[in-house]
Amino acid sequence: MTGFGSLVRANNALGAASYGLDVTGQNISNANTTGYTRQRADQVSVGPVSNVPSMYVSRQRGDQGVAISGTSRLNDPVIDARDRLENSRSSYLATAASTASAIETAFPEPTTSGLSSQLDTYFQSWAALANQPNASGTASTALRQAVLSAGTAVTTSLNTASQNLADTASTLSSQLSSTVTAAQNSATQLGQLNAAIKVASSTGQNTNALADQRDMILADLAKSVGGTATINSDGTADVTVGGQALVTGNTVSTLAIDPTSQVTVNGTVATMTTGAAGALVTGITVTVPAYQAKLDNVAATLASTVNAAHQAGYDANGLPGGAFFSGTTAATISVAITNPSDLAASGSASASGNNDGTQATLIANLATAPGSASTTYVNLVGDVGSMSALAAQQQTIQDSVTSNIDATRQSNSGVNYDEEVTNLLMYQRSYQAASRVLTTVDDMLDTLINRTGKVGL
Repeated sequence: MTGFGSLVRANNALGAASYGLDVTGQNISNANTTGYTRQRADQVSVGPVSNVPSMYVSRQRGDQGVAISGTSRLNDPVIDARDRLENSRSSYLATAASTASAIETAFPEPTTSGLSSQLDTYFQSWAALANQPNASGTASTALRQAVLSAGTAVTTSLNTASQNLADTASTLSSQLSSTVTAAQNSATQLGQLNAAIKVASSTGQNTNALADQRDMILADLAKSVGGTATINSDGTADVTVGGQALVTGNTVSTLAIDPTSQVTVNGTVATMTTGAAGALVTGITVTVPAYQAKLDNVAATLASTVNAAHQAGYDANGLPGGAFFSGTTAATISVAITNPSDLAASGSASASGNNDGTQATLIANLATAPGSASTTYVNLVGDVGSMSALAAQQQTIQDSVTSNIDATRQSNSGVNYDEEVTNLLMYQRSYQAASRVLTTVDDMLDTLINRTGKVGL
């Protein structure tokens, strides 16, 4: 072993230890940086210099010590992909739960001001009128006016609930538009980043910082539109959304929303089952319309059954009753009668029968008839409550799964202060040891060069 070879090895060791300290410092300084992935200085043993004459092989070792082969990102691609998937599912279910909660607010039950209570009051007002068929003057007008007021309260609640559902759909549409716009911007950034990564990779530059930015964008796309990523060998990433290619290298497709509220990629509908956008599309096109249809069914049932019974009766003047309600949807239903005397409470047109109250009784009994508006509405409210509770439960379960995989990814890729401090001490000791070797070899060479042959020294 030659002294000069030892100098080379000691110098390489100093460089490796110094680089390791730099990487460790980088980790510590970015411990709280969002998206940062822990790095490691990779060291390799350096063999002998090539083309060394064979006559020296047996006389010197020839190894060059240590060298830095690169800087690794300590991430697991499999865990990263799973983390994106679970976060995409969480985003979908969180949005679905929020939608369910918004729908539930359209039906404030059970409360005294809720539609269920108002329907009860409405039918009870008919029963009260039927119980006093011979009331006249002010008393008769008050009973009849109570029916009209109760009917107006019911239609107003139906109108309000319908408007609340329409407002929910409008809010979801606005959220979908914002989500798609943000995803398009992320896709554009990824395309630009892919180009930069490709250049850096082909020229042997360190791409770790670019990879961190790439992974953050991939996470955003997964949460927003359920983007599925494929990491290529050169470090670039391709992304598909609903089976359609959104980003391929530096080529970026166009995300849009068609007239049916479906998300499209370059004009082709993307079938979205994860991500916030997927839940928003489902909410706009399926969930809200389904409950709007059920609410409309309540209004249609109320209007058809009451109108049929009312038109079969006779008003205070002995004339056939007209339609009590106009409109057949929750948004359009209203009370068609304005004059209390037009209420057809009687089942007979004869002078003695105009106040018999039999028709009012028939209408009052509609409250408990099979398939009544009241029963239909109770079923609707129960369905909404069950849907909302299930959505919240699914979100809670999925959030637990996502938290676990997030913790696994953080444990694998995040900065651990204790570990980094240990590395600091390790590289410090390595640097000190290499320095000691360098000093020792320097002393040996000094002795060899300056003192050899001097008698008595």
